[in-house]
Amino acid sequence: LTTARNPQNKPNEGLTQLFLDESRTLLFTSALTIASKELFGNYPSSLWPLVKVLDIGGPEVQNSITKLTEIPPIPAHVHSGILNNGKLKKETGKLEAYFFLPVNVPPYQKDFGRVISRLGLKKDVTKQQVAKSLKCFGRSDDIYDLLNEYEVKSYEGWTIRPGVVHAPGPWLTLEVQKPQDDANFLGWKLGQKISTSSVDDDYLFYVLGGLKDEEDFIEQAIDWDASTDPKFKEKFHRPSKVLSAGDFGRVLQIFFDEFYGEAIEVNPKKIYIRESDDRPFVGIVWSGHGKLNGNLVDVNQENRREFLVVPGTTLEVSNSSECEILFIFTVFPIRQ
Repeated sequence: LTTARNPQNKPNEGLTQLFLDESRTLLFTSALTIASKELFGNYPSSLWPLVKVLDIGGPEVQNSITKLTEIPPIPAHVHSGILNNGKLKKETGKLEAYFFLPVNVPPYQKDFGRVISRLGLKKDVTKQQVAKSLKCFGRSDDIYDLLNEYEVKSYEGWTIRPGVVHAPGPWLTLEVQKPQDDANFLGWKLGQKISTSSVDDDYLFYVLGGLKDEEDFIEQAIDWDASTDPKFKEKFHRPSKVLSAGDFGRVLQIFFDEFYGEAIEVNPKKIYIRESDDRPFVGIVWSGHGKLNGNLVDVNQENRREFLVVPGTTLEVSNSSECEILFIFTVFPIRQ
C-alpha cells in the first residue's frame, strides 16, 4: 500500500495488485476505496505493513578493509523518519523485522554456506569513529568494520528499531516494515566505490539527506543507545516459536513485538484448519502446492503463490503432494 521512494520512480512501484481473473488486475489501493470493510474489517490501512521478500544476491566482492570476499549486504543504513525543518523524530522512523527463509527446500535447494548480517554497532565504537567513516562514504568500506556480525540461520530473525544501524546480509529474507519509505545511508555498496565526480553529491543525497553534517547525522539519525547496546542480540534477536504441532505438520510464530506472522507447514496429503478471527492477513506459498479453501496454490505458478485472507474467514490448507511439505508464511496487521 506504500509506493517506493526511489531516485528513479516507476509507476505504482511497491504497490500490490489483486488478480480478479486470468486477464484482469486491480491495485490493492483501489480495491480499498471500494471495499475496505470487507477486505480489512476494523483494521485501518495504516496498520498494514510493507511486506517484501529480499533477494539481495549478486557476485562476490572484496571487502577493502578485511580483504575477504563475500556477497555484499544491503548498504549500511538507518530508518529515522522524514526530515522536517531540519529535524528528525526517530520514533517516527521505519520499524522493521526479518525472518530468514528456509532455502534447502524446493524449488530453491540452496546451500549458501556461512552468511552474515551486520546489525547494530559494536559496543565500543565511538561517535568519532562513525563520523570518520561517514566521511569515507563511497570511497572505502570503513563503516562495515564498525558493525556487529551475526551468522544468519533459517527460522530465525530480528526486530530492527528506528535509528538502529543495519546492513542485512544476502539471505532470502521475509521482511516486514512500518508502511513508509525513509532511509539514510552510512555506507555505499560493500566493495564498490563511487566515482569522484559524483561522490560528494551522492553523499548529500544518500547520507545527509538535508542534515547539516556528520555530527548532526549521528545525533539525529542514529539511536546510539540501541545501536551500541552490549545486549543487542539478547534484545533484538527473534528465533521462531512453535505454536502447535501434530500429524498435520506445525505452525510457528515468525514475527514478534509490533509485528505478527505465522509459518504454516502442512505434511504431504494432510490438512490444516486455521480458525477465523477478526484480522486480515496475507500469505506467500514458499514451497509446494495444494489448496486454500479449494483454491489452487502453487509456488511454481506466479499468480498462485500469494494470497489475502479477509477477516472472519476460516482457512483450510490442504497439501496435494505425495512427498513434499507445503510451506506457507503469513503476515498480519501491525499490533498497536
